[in-house]
Amino acid sequence: MAMFTRRILKTMLDHLGTHLPSEAREKLAHELNRQSSSALGFEWETALLFGFSHIGKIDYEVPSSQGSRPDVTFVESSQAAIRFTADIATVSDDGLEGENPTTRLFTALIGLKQKYELPGSTHIAIKGQAVGPNYRDRKMRLRLPPGAEVERMLKKYVAPVFKRVRDEKLPTASITIDEPGVELTISYDASQRYGGGGYPSYTAAYSLTRNPVYTSLKGKVKQLKKSDFVGARGIFLCDGGCALLKNTQSHGEAVSIGQVVNEFLRQNSSVTFVVILVISPSSSISFTGVGKKLRITSDVYVNPRAKHMLDSAALLAVIKRAFSYLPPPRATPQDALHWIAHAGAHEGTPIHILTQGGTMIRISARKVQELLAGRMTPEQFFSDYGGPDSKLGNPFARMLKEGLTIQSVGLTRVPEEDDDLLEFRFGPDASIRKLVAGKE
Repeated sequence: MAMFTRRILKTMLDHLGTHLPSEAREKLAHELNRQSSSALGFEWETALLFGFSHIGKIDYEVPSSQGSRPDVTFVESSQAAIRFTADIATVSDDGLEGENPTTRLFTALIGLKQKYELPGSTHIAIKGQAVGPNYRDRKMRLRLPPGAEVERMLKKYVAPVFKRVRDEKLPTASITIDEPGVELTISYDASQRYGGGGYPSYTAAYSLTRNPVYTSLKGKVKQLKKSDFVGARGIFLCDGGCALLKNTQSHGEAVSIGQVVNEFLRQNSSVTFVVILVISPSSSISFTGVGKKLRITSDVYVNPRAKHMLDSAALLAVIKRAFSYLPPPRATPQDALHWIAHAGAHEGTPIHILTQGGTMIRISARKVQELLAGRMTPEQFFSDYGGPDSKLGNPFARMLKEGLTIQSVGLTRVPEEDDDLLEFRFGPDASIRKLVAGKE
């Protein structure tokens, strides 16, 4: 699974069978099956095509006389029809994270702490520096080494201190690293359970044009200019894990998404509109106890200088109608990318919640099947359900200890997930407990 479950994506592809040629759907299916971050972009394409197909005619990647292939062309099914051709871009902070390898640093530090069997926690404070030729052409760069040098740095500066902490049983330690381009402090405290870190936001944009959003928008202009379509031309800019997309208000020296998009439209009259699509999390939990509720939010920017004008209220109404047909996503882009990187090929996310009460256990059907297939041990199976400080015991072992055996097994289908639920009901059984006279 990525943002949508594989079952939902299959439903979308099947629906598009009456709206797109088989070649287009085969391409989408092929790209959705790839274990690559690019699959996220094709999820957005599939979802947009699915939504708009309910309210009008769609075409996908129709070649123009100049060789461009805009992602979607749409004509609304109404008298006052909205018509447009558009490209779809999915933007992330991958490039910024490559330049600022905080995740690699935190992961390597945890590994080093485990190597020396240190029970406490660590805290990292990283310095940063805004770099660029002038005030409005800068970006934040953390003072960290390149990603490939992170482990070398920790081995040189931190490993000797951790060894001394272990050998001498020191309660605290602090390591300051200051070399060209690198400035950070790592603290260790044996009495603290939870660690953390602090550093300037490197995903905040300090320039209207040197940021992932502007770069993605600019990359679509040439494609749209070569389109044969006569009418409004736009860009759907989709959430692939980009912090700037969610930043609607500027703060301090940083710029907002609105400022970036308006600057782009000011410089490109050939683009009629830009639509920002973001997945917003909610803390709500479904009745099955399965996952977060998420929703797709949209912001529409219409270019007042565009060669082909479009009414912003009408466009927003069309987008809302199209999106009303979309099922809610099941993961944020960040969670989706993590699952794509670590899951088996062509596998969605199983249900990771175990429910138990009295003589009932409700659990993932897929994970039970994987256990019986020998893909994991019982210890691994139940370790997925326990938190780091509260390991879950084996509830089936507890039932046996109490003299209870399986009385019934039921399957609850969860079509919006990539898994179903098995419900086990237990009851007393004389075959494994002390005999008593009378009813129990």
